[in-house]
Amino acid sequence: MQRSFILLLFLGLVRATLQNYTVDDASPDIVYDQPTFQCNTTICPDGSPEGLFNKSTTLTFGSITFSFTGTAFYGFLDLVGACSFNVDGNQRPTLNNMTPSDAEQETLIVSKSDMANGPHTLVVAPITNGTIIGFDHLIYTYVKVRARAIC
Repeated sequence: MQRSFILLLFLGLVRATLQNYTVDDASPDIVYDQPTFQCNTTICPDGSPEGLFNKSTTLTFGSITFSFTGTAFYGFLDLVGACSFNVDGNQRPTLNNMTPSDAEQETLIVSKSDMANGPHTLVVAPITNGTIIGFDHLIYTYVKVRARAIC
C-alpha cells in the first residue's frame, strides 16, 4: 500500500505536454548536400509560392537532412522525379512524382508518428537523375516534460 502511494505521488509531480515546432526551408537546422535555389514571390513564377509556409521553398537536386528530438514529424515538399526517405537509417517507401497539380497548395509528403521520444534523423534523397526536391517546411512534435513543485 505504501509503495502504491509513493508511486502515485511521484506520477502527480511530472507533467508532459506535446509541442509542435515548425522548421522553415531556410533554417540552419536543415542540411542540404547540394547547391540550392531559393524560390519566393519575387523569383519564381507568379502564384507558385503563394500557398507555401513563409512564401518560399528551397529547390535542390541533392539530399536533405534534418535531425531533431521528438515523437513525430510532418514534411511538406514538392517532388519532380523519385526519392527515398529514411528515418534513423530505416528506409521508408519510395516517393514518385508527387508534385501537386495546384502549385498553390502545400503538400504533406513524408510523415511518421508514434516514434520513441528521443533523437531522430530524417534524410530525403533523390534516387533518379534529374529529381528536384522542393522543400517547404517541416513540423516535428516534441514531448516537453516538466516537474511540478510540491507545495
